Amino acid sequence: MAPLRLSEEQLADALAATGISKPLFVTDPGLAKMPIVAAALKVLTDAGMKPGLFHDVQPNPVAANVEAGVAVLRKGKHDGVVAFGGGSALDCGKVAAFMAGQTAMIIESTATLRGMMDTAVGKFELGTAFLPRPNEEAFKKSGTIIGGASVWILNGRPAEEQKCAWEFIKFVSAPPQQAYWHTMSGYYPIRKAAYEEALDKEWRAKYPAFQTAIDQLHIAPNNRFTQGGLIGVFPTARQTIEGAIEEVLAGKGTPQEVLDKAAASVTAAIEEYNITMGIK
Repeated sequence: MAPLRLSEEQLADALAATGISKPLFVTDPGLAKMPIVAAALKVLTDAGMKPGLFHDVQPNPVAANVEAGVAVLRKGKHDGVVAFGGGSALDCGKVAAFMAGQTAMIIESTATLRGMMDTAVGKFELGTAFLPRPNEEAFKKSGTIIGGASVWILNGRPAEEQKCAWEFIKFVSAPPQQAYWHTMSGYYPIRKAAYEEALDKEWRAKYPAFQTAIDQLHIAPNNRFTQGGLIGVFPTARQTIEGAIEEVLAGKGTPQEVLDKAAASVTAAIEEYNITMGIK
């Protein structure tokens, strides 16, 4: 796999072609210290542009990161965003640009939808739609792949401890708690019965934009395409891939070299996890 490179001059040309003269670079604190960022900012400055830098982005950015980014965009009167780095920087950059009214459409989690709706009040109308597919036929075999976490009862623990854990699992998975989880977080409930709870019905009536994701999930067929990845080290794998992307951007190796290293690291993590869980 050959490296995909965009020279500083090409970046300047691409921004100029879209009418952007005061871009805001959005990245994380680590990448902000890299020479590649300083070099890009210098070239843009030499090209007569007035770039800014925002790096208050944490892993899995929260609403405060986005709000800070929007504030910097508006205060600096930046007319565009260049999101640079892994998933966290890209997520923060695209949502900040959207909330600042600089882009019309983004793909984002339902977990951020409520905050975006609140921020958009009085400024612009915000709507939701299904994820795009190439054609109508694709709806018959593909659908939304969801992520999430799991609650475990560990083997080998005292019987009373396991009994207590089981009572907790029954409690947290019951419809009333799942309805509360859904309405407070924006994430899907794990029980369909949660949608029938009065709390959930009232919430969806007040915020109908959330119904889009629910409908999209429920029309998807149950097959290998839609079942998602079954992996015990999913967060580790995701962070490793994000780190690999940053390594390529920082010039620490070719995409193939960095990808091979990331694959080896994730494989080792899976093997360790399987040994720990007694999986052969």
